[in-house]
Amino acid sequence: MKTKNIVILLSITAVIIISIFIFLKKEKREQQSQQNNMNAIQNEKKVEKEIIDKEKHKVQEFKQKKSNLKILYEEKGFKNVLMNASQQKVPSESQWYFAENILAIDKNHFNNLMKEVLWEDENFYYVSSKSDKIHNSPEHFNPNYSLVVYDKNTLTVGVINGYFIIVLNDNITDKKRFENQYDIQIISSYPKDRILVARAVKNSNIMNTFKNLKAHLKVKNINIEIITQFPKAE
Repeated sequence: MKTKNIVILLSITAVIIISIFIFLKKEKREQQSQQNNMNAIQNEKKVEKEIIDKEKHKVQEFKQKKSNLKILYEEKGFKNVLMNASQQKVPSESQWYFAENILAIDKNHFNNLMKEVLWEDENFYYVSSKSDKIHNSPEHFNPNYSLVVYDKNTLTVGVINGYFIIVLNDNITDKKRFENQYDIQIISSYPKDRILVARAVKNSNIMNTFKNLKAHLKVKNINIEIITQFPKAE
């Protein structure tokens, strides 16, 4: 009888010890999990702070740049300048004209060397290529700057970054040769739809490239991409 009681007592003790061990192990896991969560939150806050600090720095840089700028025209005055400067038609577009000697520079890539700006919108500073010694034209394409175009009927301002939308009768087999032949770089290809998106290379003649591509037997249609609307930041 005593032996039986001892066995029962030992069994109960073993159960208690095991239960305590399991409890402590579970508690340790929970503590570790809590610590991991706290570390993750701290790291997240650290990253958020770094992002905020970078954005603040960008804002400060932008304000510093803008404080040195002289904006010459309001929108109406700038569009009058465009009306006079827009003489050369954009190929395949009946209403769009290239604005001669006027370029658009992305605000994110603007530098302090340029003190004079014709006009600005949400995305670009519009500058004279004469006064700022920067060059880009349909005949000598420079991918660092956007060509400015103007619709005289709707008074809409747009930009061209040298992209062509090419619709094919048949897919191009030797794309590298095609690129070299027409001074373009293929950016994306959609074989099922027989569509290529290509961009003019530096110092190429966009007008000649358009004309030569249009004459290619495999090209069904071609357009120069004109951008007039930009997605707003969330």
